[in-house]
Amino acid sequence: MRFASAAFVGSLAPAVLSSPSLDLVGTCQWSQQLRLWGPVATTPGKTTCDNKERERDSRTAGWSGPHACVGVYCVHANAELGDGIVLFTTDRNAKRVMDLRPTAHDALESSSSSSSSSSSGSSGLKDPPFAERALPGKGLGLVAKRPIRRGELVMAEAPAMLAQKRVLEDRSGRYIEALGSAVRSLPAARRKAFMRQGRSGDGVGGYEILDILLTNSFRLALAGEGEAGFHYGNFPSASRINHDCRPNLVSHTDGNLVFRAYAARAIAPGEELTISYIDSLAPAAERQAHTRAVWGFVCGCEHCRLSTAEASSSISRIRRLARLEEDLAKPEKLDERLAMAQELLDIYGVERLEGKLSKPYKLAALSYCMLGMEDPARRYASLAAEALALEKGKDAQDMSAVRALVDNLKEHSCWPVGG
Repeated sequence: MRFASAAFVGSLAPAVLSSPSLDLVGTCQWSQQLRLWGPVATTPGKTTCDNKERERDSRTAGWSGPHACVGVYCVHANAELGDGIVLFTTDRNAKRVMDLRPTAHDALESSSSSSSSSSSGSSGLKDPPFAERALPGKGLGLVAKRPIRRGELVMAEAPAMLAQKRVLEDRSGRYIEALGSAVRSLPAARRKAFMRQGRSGDGVGGYEILDILLTNSFRLALAGEGEAGFHYGNFPSASRINHDCRPNLVSHTDGNLVFRAYAARAIAPGEELTISYIDSLAPAAERQAHTRAVWGFVCGCEHCRLSTAEASSSISRIRRLARLEEDLAKPEKLDERLAMAQELLDIYGVERLEGKLSKPYKLAALSYCMLGMEDPARRYASLAAEALALEKGKDAQDMSAVRALVDNLKEHSCWPVGG
């Protein structure tokens, strides 16, 4: 909220201060309102304000800013949170990040535990199961140091920078200098990790920073802000994870802005760790066109190197997958449901879509539920909940519906009447 100038306030004071509509009761001495209006009304007792002050200080501890403002977008930095974080956004959005509950701050800080994997930044784990390596034709990447089991947390990292979408997509150059200021606000080690990230162009100075952000960042949204809440989050360690159309990791950014990556399947020592940057179910030509247009490389993963016959079979399976999911979403065909659910799961397995299993598991659970088969329904519901937590987080939008199948199966609408 913007406040009027002191001169303007002074010119209005005689009229305003006599109005009963001005109510500053409950306002503490540190409030911006009292800095402008003076102690013109009863304020809370010292103890109450001290408590509020401590709460306020705990939220904003370590933060500096706003500074380097361009219009409504300003830089805020905190060298003490995680390995260091900088925001380039509106004051309202900055406050949303600062107002994360203490558990959220703990989550951000826990994602920055010391890492021995590389100098590229923290993985969030004291002994991460991977190491940074130079990979033929790919530059730097991450490879497993030991066997990794499905569902194991591989990386948890707080962002180095969170920048409002409009700032990075602006082409006027008006934000370039402020982007440089933002990166300089990071601690030295974090700044070095940020600048080591790959980029698509050959810009210098602030344009190099813009290139790094556009090449390596994840799109995310701060809840409740609509278009104004759309941001790019940059995670230097996560940026080392290369793309594969059939990845062995599944990842999401949780409500605390922490990037989390889990093993989607068992991973052998020496195997490269990968995530998918794109829609894995699209045909190869579309996938490769997408990676070329956005990141400047043509994907050459194993799935993109399938023979013509193998690629054709894969396309047919994906089409069949879509039809099965559509049919299983309807309550009809009870006598065919179990066979369709099993066929769907088989396709997911053959296509190596281990990072997308929550949907077929849920459909299988619903199918067994409709037939009054309690044990397999609960088993698949539990598997769906576990998969959804990996794919979208424990607070995923669909989690309550999946948990209802686990916890209250016989009260669920899918359970047959009188069953």
